[in-house]
Amino acid sequence: MNSPKRVAIATPSSRGLSLSATEIAEMADKPAAATIKSKYGRLGAYQVQLGAFKRYESAPALWRRLRKSQSGLLRGMQHRIQRVNRGKQGALHTLRVGPLASTTAADALCDSLARRGVDCMVVEF
Repeated sequence: MNSPKRVAIATPSSRGLSLSATEIAEMADKPAAATIKSKYGRLGAYQVQLGAFKRYESAPALWRRLRKSQSGLLRGMQHRIQRVNRGKQGALHTLRVGPLASTTAADALCDSLARRGVDCMVVEF
């Protein structure tokens, strides 16, 4: 039996990881509680941002919609809405999920969401 193809992934410490596509998909499909114990990065240092809005009400509305439509990917994830002051440009309210233990886990989640039509970006906190 052939083993799955493995890919090299860069980490924040510049050491490469070798993960199969199956392992990456499994990391994205697991709740944050499982991913947080990952050996691939610092504990809980990353989040996936799902949106940024001028109106606060838009952030929880998006979370309710995504929690239903993407329940397989977001199950067990904690969400956070944070006000970000941008000075003269006004404040934004960001919607983020996590924490995730590594950029690898956060990238895998964001990639899975993007394949389903959900815009996102990985952020460190």
